[in-house]
Amino acid sequence: MNSKLKRGLGIGCVVLFIGFMILLGGTVYFAKNMGKEYQVVKELEEKLAADLGPSDKLPVGFNGVPDSQVMEKFLGVREATSEWRTNVETSFAELLGPEGQEEATGFAHFLKVVKASRDLAPVFSGFWTSRNHALLDQEMGMGQYIYIYCLTYYSWLEIDPSDGARDAQSFLAGMGATGTTENLDDSVNAEEERRAWARTQVNILMLPLMQQAAREASSGTSEAELFWAEALQTEIAAMQDDEARVPFAGTLPAEIRQRLEAYRSQLEGSYSVTVNPVELIFEDTWEGEE
Repeated sequence: MNSKLKRGLGIGCVVLFIGFMILLGGTVYFAKNMGKEYQVVKELEEKLAADLGPSDKLPVGFNGVPDSQVMEKFLGVREATSEWRTNVETSFAELLGPEGQEEATGFAHFLKVVKASRDLAPVFSGFWTSRNHALLDQEMGMGQYIYIYCLTYYSWLEIDPSDGARDAQSFLAGMGATGTTENLDDSVNAEEERRAWARTQVNILMLPLMQQAAREASSGTSEAELFWAEALQTEIAAMQDDEARVPFAGTLPAEIRQRLEAYRSQLEGSYSVTVNPVELIFEDTWEGEE
């Protein structure tokens, strides 16, 4: 796995959250809780990698076109994880509310941290467990899921990859996490920096997947396949020139847009601003540098 990806990935703040929580007083509880809860997640992802390939691989024969079979699998995963997305949204809303923003010091702060530890560890792990079970059920690999998520939400619906990360940072600051307050700078420059960082992570995630899709499309013989292969190769070159470029930013071919239009309501209905920062976190994309 690309070491640059491991340093930066998260497309949000969950990795930062875990790191900051471990630095806070009394957070051994959180670390132990997450370790116990995450073991199931890790085992499922190991099975996913063994059965369907790692997160930087697409299935053999997939040229990147979101056909009906692929979209049905993707939407099946989205439907299967809907309850856990709601759980994440509810937990974050409670912890980000006025009560969660009250200043606390000493033992009161410790209790605040423990509450967040108790509440969030099983929620995050529950969401990832649900997602991984759904991927196995649908026989959809991590790489293909990442590819379709980015293509539909970021490229087609033009949702910014940083969507939702601001609330996660607000939560961290409310918890008193060292180093987060300055990151909550609301200036235009600071917001652009956050967006550029998130876009860069999507670029890193998608580039190897799109390169594989381009190779598959190039082996086709139809005019449509060769047109798509050329579009992919052109976009890959643009992404390599601009590391903060979101794939097909405003340039997604009309045929792909038309294919996705049939699924608009389901895609929009299953999107969550709150959960976006943790949707694409897999063990082999944030386990740390080698």
